[in-house]
Amino acid sequence: MKKNAFLFFRAAIIAMILFSCNSVPDEISEELDASQLIQLGQDNYDSGKYRAAEMYFNAVLERYGTDIKRYVEAKYELGHLFVKTKKYQNAYNNFQEILEIYENVPVGIPGAYKRLSQLELEKIPQKALDEIERLKSATN
Repeated sequence: MKKNAFLFFRAAIIAMILFSCNSVPDEISEELDASQLIQLGQDNYDSGKYRAAEMYFNAVLERYGTDIKRYVEAKYELGHLFVKTKKYQNAYNNFQEILEIYENVPVGIPGAYKRLSQLELEKIPQKALDEIERLKSATN
């Protein structure tokens, strides 16, 4: 009897973990503004729901991508997420794009994202950076 209860409890815990980690929204409300989408992305990131967080940050890019401030903010959040999930090539690309934006559009963008992007780039392991450079060289 105790063994069955233990097995049931264990199965229930495993199911809860699987469903909570993989839950992503079926659709994202069109009524959400950029700030709300960023906040939902950050909340999901903080909860370890990385796929959902990525969806919210990408929604900002899709819906508000012409607003340079929102674009940079969402790109930074995605880059931060990619560092956390060890998708270093994606992270590198996002942060490099942000730094290029600062070179070409120096006004109207919060300065913090430039420095934060530089700090996040430093978190990428050297081995991953070497591989990124090797791949860039191979395509040129």
